[in-house]
Amino acid sequence: MTVELRPPEPDELVAWRQALMLGFGASASAATAEAAIAQFDPQRCLVGFDDGQVVATSGNLTSALALPGGRAIPMAGVTSVSVRATHRRRGLLSRMMGHLLDDAVERGEALAALVASEAPIYGRFGFGEAVFADEVVIDRPLARFAPPLEPTGTICLEEAAGVVGDLMGLWQRWWPTCPGEVDRSEAWWQARIAVDPPGQRGGASARLAALHRGPGGGLDGYALYRAHPRWGQGNRPDGWVEVEALVALTPEARMELWSYLLGVDLVSEVRAQAVPLDEPLRHRLADLRQLRVEGRSDKLWVRLLDVPTALEARAYRAPGQLTIEVLDDVRPETAGRYRVDAGPDGAGVSRAAATTPADLVLGVAELGALYLGGVRASSLVAAGRAREAKSGAALVADRLFAGDGQPFCATIF
Repeated sequence: MTVELRPPEPDELVAWRQALMLGFGASASAATAEAAIAQFDPQRCLVGFDDGQVVATSGNLTSALALPGGRAIPMAGVTSVSVRATHRRRGLLSRMMGHLLDDAVERGEALAALVASEAPIYGRFGFGEAVFADEVVIDRPLARFAPPLEPTGTICLEEAAGVVGDLMGLWQRWWPTCPGEVDRSEAWWQARIAVDPPGQRGGASARLAALHRGPGGGLDGYALYRAHPRWGQGNRPDGWVEVEALVALTPEARMELWSYLLGVDLVSEVRAQAVPLDEPLRHRLADLRQLRVEGRSDKLWVRLLDVPTALEARAYRAPGQLTIEVLDDVRPETAGRYRVDAGPDGAGVSRAAATTPADLVLGVAELGALYLGGVRASSLVAAGRAREAKSGAALVADRLFAGDGQPFCATIF
């Protein structure tokens, strides 16, 4: 029997969410499912039915992506993708991805992006690994700042669920300045931060918010974390702090929030789930080895759907010209040769004739990897995932696409 694939009716959304959680080996109560589905436009979701049973889920969130140069572009946030184990290898994922990408194009979104549960899945649909992050652990008792920190602001502590409005306000000021980060709806904040059931904390504290205010009293940074109490041999405190997010408008606020986290009592480690690859804290520690990278993972995958619009939306650090040939087996209409005339104020991008010599040949997934400046064209050429048709083209692309720093995305969607 063919699986029926369609947008869910409003009264089917809770079942859609619960089927998704089952696909990830978890469960969702009706209450938590209701909070989560408030983020979605049902017409941008897909549910697969087989004899009345939900066997597949997916959806697009309406969002935006921050780009180099302080700009942002509308994007489709592909999310909630699951196929029940009993229905794998039937082409359901390919069908859903086709629908979701068509939906994005119809709405005028020049790109789609996602956070992948498994890295090998989405490259074949044209998504490239664009943003990475480090998971770090800091030995709290041995971590000292050099030179010592002289605070310029103040920090107060609140339960995060009670200050969601403050967090949202600061986020709206910060995210467009961080290439790779995405916009968050009010419903996202309610589902992810305001809802904090004790039964889902794994023995940790409530989610706490350290709010930093600058010299003028305005909120300019926050850190979200949980404390995990534990006592070791000899009744010594051996717990840890789990940092979920650290957002700051100024370097001073960032360092002062780190200083606060490293001063929490009764813990031996500060663990951060994701920090930028160029996190500055390492260079402020007296002993930089006290910050250990425990893992590095992909965070955001990007898929260009309208190459000229997407490339023209971002800024470029240096002027230059490049003709790229883009390969796209999934959406052949995206494939072709494009001439990029770029500079600090933006770029002009136009389709080139098929007879125009290309400088660099790459797949649409590889172009997505390059897009935010976190992956170098020369690395992709060295890996055999792109090809120089003109000597030196990869170095030209490296200079053009490089950002002011590493892109970063802390948002799970």
